[in-house]
Amino acid sequence: MLFRSRRGTWDDAVALVSDGSFVGFSGAVLRGKPVAAAKALAKAGKRDLDVITFTGSLDVELLLAAGCVRSVTSSYVGMGSHGLAKGFGRACSDGSIEDREMSEWMLVGGLRAATMGVPFIPTRAALGSDLVTDRAYKTVVDPYTGDEFLAVPPIHR
Repeated sequence: MLFRSRRGTWDDAVALVSDGSFVGFSGAVLRGKPVAAAKALAKAGKRDLDVITFTGSLDVELLLAAGCVRSVTSSYVGMGSHGLAKGFGRACSDGSIEDREMSEWMLVGGLRAATMGVPFIPTRAALGSDLVTDRAYKTVVDPYTGDEFLAVPPIHR
């Protein structure tokens, strides 16, 4: 059996990304970030990207500086012990991007709901926090116990 190589360059990968796409970045705050992928997206001039990352840092700052970002969905964007992500702070303040801050568990729930094709995932995460009211999220009542849960919608546009 003949196997085709699935290896390519970042430019090959970026060619598959359209303007207005969701792009996800993994890694810890300043470790394991695919900065080469962010550089390739910036170099290609991609626009209106919706960035999803649990903890954004150099990846988000680089894409913002290149004018690639429409929104950021994350639980944190910063430079860890090195301070603030100043480009992110500016972009949020001037309204040039949409900041879709969520707790980590809300983000997990939103991704799971999107993957499962369901209208929401119930969770206790973030109940009582300002994030719930800021995002106008709804709650649901468990029909078995009567407990209240946050209904986290799928992450999409």
